[in-house]
Amino acid sequence: MKPSSAVVKLRFGLTGGRKRRQSSDTMETEILKRICANQGAIKTEDLVCNLFSGDPTKLSEIICNREKFARCCPNGQEKVVARTHLRLCRVKDCPGTCRGLHLCKNFLFGLCEFSQLRRGCSFSHELTSDHNQRLLREHELESLSRGELCTLLLQSDHTLLPAICYNYNNGDGEFGRCQDGDGCRRLHICETYISRECSCWKNHDFTAPQPFKALKARGVPDTLFQSLKAAYANKQALRLAGTNRDNRVHRGNCSSGEVSANDNNTNESSLFGKSKKRPRRWDIGKDGNHVNRENTHFSSDIHAADDEAAKANKGHNKRQRSIRDKTEICMYFIKGHCKHEDRCYKAHDKMPYRWQVQEGVQWTPLPDNETIERDYCDPRNSHSSTSPAVHFDTMTCGQNKVRRLSTENSVIEPIFIHTTEWLWYWQDEFGSWNMFASATSGHKAADINSAKLEEKFLANDKDVVEFTAGSQSYSLSFQDKMQTNKHYGTKRLVRRRPRFVSAADALKKKVRSSVQTSASIPKTWDNTQIPQTGYSRIPLQPSSEEFKEVAALFYKTMKDCDNVNIERIQNKALWEAFQLYVFHLMCTHLSL
Repeated sequence: MKPSSAVVKLRFGLTGGRKRRQSSDTMETEILKRICANQGAIKTEDLVCNLFSGDPTKLSEIICNREKFARCCPNGQEKVVARTHLRLCRVKDCPGTCRGLHLCKNFLFGLCEFSQLRRGCSFSHELTSDHNQRLLREHELESLSRGELCTLLLQSDHTLLPAICYNYNNGDGEFGRCQDGDGCRRLHICETYISRECSCWKNHDFTAPQPFKALKARGVPDTLFQSLKAAYANKQALRLAGTNRDNRVHRGNCSSGEVSANDNNTNESSLFGKSKKRPRRWDIGKDGNHVNRENTHFSSDIHAADDEAAKANKGHNKRQRSIRDKTEICMYFIKGHCKHEDRCYKAHDKMPYRWQVQEGVQWTPLPDNETIERDYCDPRNSHSSTSPAVHFDTMTCGQNKVRRLSTENSVIEPIFIHTTEWLWYWQDEFGSWNMFASATSGHKAADINSAKLEEKFLANDKDVVEFTAGSQSYSLSFQDKMQTNKHYGTKRLVRRRPRFVSAADALKKKVRSSVQTSASIPKTWDNTQIPQTGYSRIPLQPSSEEFKEVAALFYKTMKDCDNVNIERIQNKALWEAFQLYVFHLMCTHLSL
């Protein structure tokens, strides 16, 4: 007697009585939907394990559809990236004869502010319209949700997101070779960061002012920012796939032996094996011949493109590091150790300043560095006492340009030692130079000091600041370096010079800092396990008071967890930075 009902467990790839083509179509749709729900790309091994019970042959047969999938191998991890030829219609008042979706871009992104207005949005918000449904069915995308469709179109439709600026990524300086600067419509984002970890000096943040402005100009909402890196990485992978396919046309057809070699180099055979491809509806040409050769090339070509791009980027990064212009001195190196070493984007020097002269395209250190600095710090000097002289007003030495590298401004980083403190001076009627806010014979002190002036100067170096000294009111033009009495119109020269730090002073700061921080190390620390660089992990004894205190704090919010062990991180550099920060807060509080 047959049972009236039964529970049947279905496993993809084991559909039994269905036709093979229908089974493949169903699997193809399921894979595409899963990839789009996973930020547009997914690890190949995850698909194999979750959908094919560890059998890579079936997956290889399905994802060879180039209309929907591309394989890439970023950082040695093979992935499948989704793509489509479907686009949004860009024609206003289109009669419906186009091949693009009639859909509001903002609605696709998930937020249309115009729909909340009284007159509403002038573009369609209906994915289920006859026109849109017909196109979705033609491209076999009707099963995707709005969010999944958005993910797919973001990486496939190049009109939805601004491109990454090529000129920004090539060349030195704040904007690379980009002439548009902050006004550039393309993204000033490090291209290497998109596909792999990168610690270069270029921007790695989509919310930085320039990329944020460019993205907002395209209507990209904040809710999509967290997925932008994945979207651009997928766009990059798809571009490499297309580029390599075009290159193959010019190279001519490869032999089967060449394909096999490529596959072995990319570990293709280890993952997919040697599968026998059966003809699918996109594999048959006009004469009924199989076009398997193209599919066989596909995976190895994507790997080769990625490998070539990785090598090119690696070589480019090496060249970039070798010629990168470092215009600021690393304070950590002066202090004793910089963990970035040669990869640091700041100059490594034992002094907080370095005078350099330009010879051709290279900047080389000037001799008598400390002498030039001492002369420069004295506002009475317009040139150095060295031979040849360095002229401070024109920043030249003979016919060559001169520059001064220094550490970070003390106004920007007030808690660090070895910063550069800038002082402001004005010249009186006797030719003497007086520091702002200092009372000198015959002159009242200004109500603004060097620190406040420097703060305003950093905010806007073309600003005009007003202040008073006694009963007189003055204006100071940063651009002209000129002070003007607002009543009499008398003008006085103004100079901005750093506070002088000798080599002995720099050494004293370094030693004093080391002694002070060593004395303030917590009593609970193990003094025999404090490395000068990096950190050490010290297991706490369960019977110690420190262990009990930390455990009690832990259990306040993690009551249902068991405590296996507790370790103390002893990081000297972080502790010193913390102590300096506390000291700065105390000084700020006392000055209020």
